[in-house]
Amino acid sequence: GIVSKPLQPSFRSYRATSGNTIVTGATTKIAFTSERHDVNADFDTTNNRFVAPVDGRYLITVGVMLYGIGTTNGGRISLYLYVDNSSVVEVGRYTAGSGEGFGTSFVEFSFTGSSILDLDASEYVEAFIYNNSGATVTANYGAGTVDYTYMTGEKLS
Repeated sequence: GIVSKPLQPSFRSYRATSGNTIVTGATTKIAFTSERHDVNADFDTTNNRFVAPVDGRYLITVGVMLYGIGTTNGGRISLYLYVDNSSVVEVGRYTAGSGEGFGTSFVEFSFTGSSILDLDASEYVEAFIYNNSGATVTANYGAGTVDYTYMTGEKLS
């Protein structure tokens, strides 16, 4: 039969207004300013984090579209999930070799990554980007019903 769990933790947050500036040589937390849905209000848009309401395994996905990519050579950009302000998993990476510029290859590009995280009640998950591309880049924001930069989560068990 069909099992319905109407209070199962689930959310989709996204960046709705202006870009999120990510300077080179730094790790920057991604700010999500709005939500498409949030069962039980577990995503905190003030602190840009999902707070686990109960112990369990959660599928967390983050996607970021970057633009304003300069023409510098070499470097890397990485996408991370942090639990309680500690790096847990790198879910995306692009590395440009020496002589290859990000701006030469891309005008914009997207990262999407997921991980199943074993969380205790009150632990929180945030998304960060490390930028070592030699240029400031920007995480794009949504336009209407399109979410270019987002974070989703669902309790699995």
